[in-house]
Formats: sequence, structure tokens, C-alpha cells
Amino acid sequence: MADNKLVPQSKNKLPWYEQALPMEGRATFLPFQDTLPGSVMNQRSWALPGIIAGAANAITAPGRAYSGSDPMFDPQEEAANFAMNVMGGGMGASRAAPAPAGALGMNAFHRTAIPFEGNFARNRPQSQNSFSGPEGFYFSRHSKDPTTDVFGRHVIQADVKVTNPAPVSQVSFGIGNHTTPRAVLPITPVWAKLNNIDPKQGGYVIADSAADAIAGNTARRPNTYAEYEQQFYAALKDKKVFKLVNPEILTPDDVSLLKLHGYNGFEYKRPQTATSSMPSQIVALDPEQIVRKAAWTEPR
Repeated sequence: MADNKLVPQSKNKLPWYEQALPMEGRATFLPFQDTLPGSVMNQRSWALPGIIAGAANAITAPGRAYSGSDPMFDPQEEAANFAMNVMGGGMGASRAAPAPAGALGMNAFHRTAIPFEGNFARNRPQSQNSFSGPEGFYFSRHSKDPTTDVFGRHVIQADVKVTNPAPVSQVSFGIGNHTTPRAVLPITPVWAKLNNIDPKQGGYVIADSAADAIAGNTARRPNTYAEYEQQFYAALKDKKVFKLVNPEILTPDDVSLLKLHGYNGFEYKRPQTATSSMPSQIVALDPEQIVRKAAWTEPR
């Protein structure tokens, strides 16, 4: 069962006007925000409705841009949000508020070394905009940039619908200031059994909370595998085992866990302060999320 008790939000260190209100998991019209929307591990807290938070972000955007206090500041998105809220679009049309499921598609581009006709499909060899695993369909917001340019000169433009993207955090691994983009998702004993999870597999951490896992405050691994296995299964019962999902290298287990938590892809925007080289990208989990619009071949 989801824990939907309303819990107080932590206080911000910066004044409210020097940082954006987070929109992830925020209800459009109701006063609450979810940590893991659609997930059995969800927690709900009081928060301004998205319609108001989007307007507040539009008002504070100029100051945040000037002061540089917001490391996640995205000029294009902030400009669009400002225009919609302040220059006649109306708060109800804010891009920052979550859209109804399936209502909007993102204009995106996919490059391949070999052109193909028709729609995306699971049985089609994939040429993706990253060092990717066997799952997922990868796109960029731009038809030509340093990220996509190396994946071939055949361009496919499409509408990509990722209506509930998984949040990606900059996870610390305790080595200097280096962080790595990962979706930090709790696993359940039932999911672990259905997917035959082996504690020896990489990508799992034991922590008291997702916030601790992100900060690198994880349990110290015992000296022997037998001790670690005991530690792993004890933590699993307490819902303290988290999988660090790499958006660039998705496996079938990753997709299964993402869908368990109600997510259908990623919309990763690389922060200016990121220490990892992983580029901004859009990832859809299923071909039904993609509507092909156009295709062309760039000159050599």
C-alpha cells in the first residue's frame, strides 16, 4: 500500500524567490505533491498546486536568472513558462504544470546510421542517442548537436509522449565531488522474486531512504558474500534496497521496475553543475509512445 500520509516539507535554505518551486509530482489543481507518483512507495506532502507554483516560478525567473542562484535554470523552459503565465497564456496553460496523461508529445529527433521506413518497433535494430542497452527508444530535443551527430546522418523527427518521466538525481558515489545521473527506485520483495534478483548483481544499494541513497549514505558492505546476502534480504523486507537505474543503459529489469512505479520513460536535462558527461535526452519505453512525423538524410 502506498504511504499517502501528508508529511511536512523540509525548509529551503535559500529564500523562496531565489529558487524554483519543484514541479515533479505536483498536482495541477490540488494542494499536494507526490514523491513517486503512481508508485507503491509514494509519499504525499502539502504543496502549492501546480497552477500556482508555475505562476510563482514565472515571477521569480528573472531574479533567478540574474543571481545565478538556481543551478537547474533552463532558459528555454523558463522563457516559455514566463510567456504562458505572464504574457497572456494564463496559469492554466503553464508548461510547468503536469499535462493530462497522453495529452502532449515532445518534438524530438532520433539519428541512425541506416535509414528505415515505417514506425519504431521492438523487433527493429535500434540506433540510439547514447551508449544504450537493449531497451528504450532514445531521442534528442535537437536534430543536430554534438550528442546526436555521431549516431548517423539519417534523422527521424517524432512526437514522443513521456507523460510520467522518472526523476533523475545526481547520485554521489563518495569519490570526491563526482556524481552520476540515476533514477533511484525502491524495490519490493515481490518484484525481486519475480525478476530473480541476485544480490551479487550491481546497481543496488542499501539505504534508509532514497535521499540517503542519492547522497551516498549507504550501508557498509560486509566482508563476506554470505553476510552481505543476509544484510540484503533483511533490508529488502524493510524496503531499504534501491536500484540505481542508468537512463543510458536500460535492461528489461529496469523497464519492469520503472513501470511498477508508474513511469514510462525519462526526460533528462543535464544540469549545468553536473560532473557526469551524460547528455540531455528523452527516453521512451514503448514504441506506442512514438509518432513518427518526418525523416531526412543530412549531406555528408
